[in-house]
Amino acid sequence: MREEDLIRALSDPKKFRKLIINSTSLKKAAKAFPDYKNKLIECVLSNPENFKQIIKCYFDISVIVEHFPNQADALIQLILSDPAKYKRLITNNFELMETVKNFKNQADALIQPVLSDPADFKRLISSDYELKLVAEQFPNYPVLQSASVKEALAKIQKKFELNKVKTASRTLGQESRNPRSLFSTLPKDMLIEISKKTANPKIVSEAEAEDAAQKSFNKPEPGKK
Repeated sequence: MREEDLIRALSDPKKFRKLIINSTSLKKAAKAFPDYKNKLIECVLSNPENFKQIIKCYFDISVIVEHFPNQADALIQLILSDPAKYKRLITNNFELMETVKNFKNQADALIQPVLSDPADFKRLISSDYELKLVAEQFPNYPVLQSASVKEALAKIQKKFELNKVKTASRTLGQESRNPRSLFSTLPKDMLIEISKKTANPKIVSEAEAEDAAQKSFNKPEPGKK
């Protein structure tokens, strides 16, 4: 790689992706041309296509952490702000725990998808042993202290289903108070019933769905007053 080729690539995303094909070539370029190290990593983090090509898996995260430590915080923020990146780059329990180890200040944010989404829980905690590892790292989350992964998953699934009811009820409640909305012409009982239907009846009982919907109906949606 010549310096002039690198200079041109830094100002042209297509040339950049041809020259820097993965995290290993990124690392080698930074080592060969240290004066361009910051610009190299900035090109990766600021361009979604460059990011997708260079950072494909957990290994690539570890390369950034080791060789571009000053940009590690920016990297983890990009991952945490995009559920698709989180799912693509953190694919199993080992990768979750290693990421938590490398980003201790973001540990609570990293565990939140596991606690709020049953699909992420099943991806990242697949056995009682893995649950124990995570519970030791996060002692302040009661659901992770469950006796088994099956018990913990059941709790997270119920919370997930109830949150669907609460979100629907808040949204419909907000709409019912808007005179321009069609929902303002419908009775509250009907809107509550609609909200209840969003939950899986195999996981949430009729009474639990009713309670969640009633309590959430008059609450504003997040970000609204």
